[in-house]
Amino acid sequence: MVAVDVVVLTYRPELSLARCIESVVREGNAHVVLAVNNDLEVVAPVLEPLLARWGTDDVRTLQLGQNLGYAAGLNQALEEVLAAPGAPLVLLLNDDAWLMPGALSQMVSAMGEAGPRTAGIVPKILLGDSDRIDSVGAAVLADGWVANRGYGDRDEGQYDRVEEVAGACFAAVLVRRDALLEVGPLWSPFFMYAEDADWCLRARLAGFGFVTCPGAVVRHDHSLSAGTLPTEWKARQIRRNSMLLVVRCFPPRHALGLTVTHIWEDLRGRPAPPGPDVRVASSFFRLLPAALRERRRIRGLLKRTAVDTQLFDDRMFAQSRRPPLSVVD
Repeated sequence: MVAVDVVVLTYRPELSLARCIESVVREGNAHVVLAVNNDLEVVAPVLEPLLARWGTDDVRTLQLGQNLGYAAGLNQALEEVLAAPGAPLVLLLNDDAWLMPGALSQMVSAMGEAGPRTAGIVPKILLGDSDRIDSVGAAVLADGWVANRGYGDRDEGQYDRVEEVAGACFAAVLVRRDALLEVGPLWSPFFMYAEDADWCLRARLAGFGFVTCPGAVVRHDHSLSAGTLPTEWKARQIRRNSMLLVVRCFPPRHALGLTVTHIWEDLRGRPAPPGPDVRVASSFFRLLPAALRERRRIRGLLKRTAVDTQLFDDRMFAQSRRPPLSVVD
């Protein structure tokens, strides 16, 4: 199997990290960079025995010293991986996800069969030990939301066809090293939520694509670490970041109208959290100048092009009601 660098970001290693890392080590020919996104003194009692079990040949630790958020934490880990020559493929894996036997080798094989402008290979991610789907890629909806394809559906083989999709959930995705270098880092002001959707849209605007590999199965205890955070805070993060995603990446004909619509809905207290909440709008406006500057860089001289007409997943949009969450890990 082609060598793979595996990047795992952990905030609460006591919850499920051991299962995650052991599933990677079992696959072979993969080297883990474990970024500890927390105060080392807090996590050391749990982390040190685990590191002793794995050894430095399998797992290299990067201490971030504090919780930088998912986007900035993953950026630092990727910077470490990409700074020197390394494996041509990078697996991004949440610490609350774990590989089923053979999943990594199947994703590597799928990447070998894919075209050179395939940025990522998307596995079938199931919810925990159940037969319910977490995601088989991401779907961008024309109203500005991004949804996990198949979320909550019983896995009955309906997603077992290899196909191109709008993007990936970064809970588990195999990415070309060259794509990471070309598209660039995640946008750290997101902190967490929608940063993966933003990266995937930027990749597609740059001419990359994403392909599913449904034979590669990953299991995911959805939001295990994030579930320890206040629900209303998460809801505000998701709303704000969905608006920023529209500003940064969407075609001009969508961006302005959707932004105004989302702000109006937040001020009216719909859809969530309940009641008017100006904190979403105020946080959005603080980041808006930076998002607009980034928009000029992301879209450059790009006008109405074929890629813009293909950004949205019309099938998912037609079948769905507005989802309560964007792509989450």
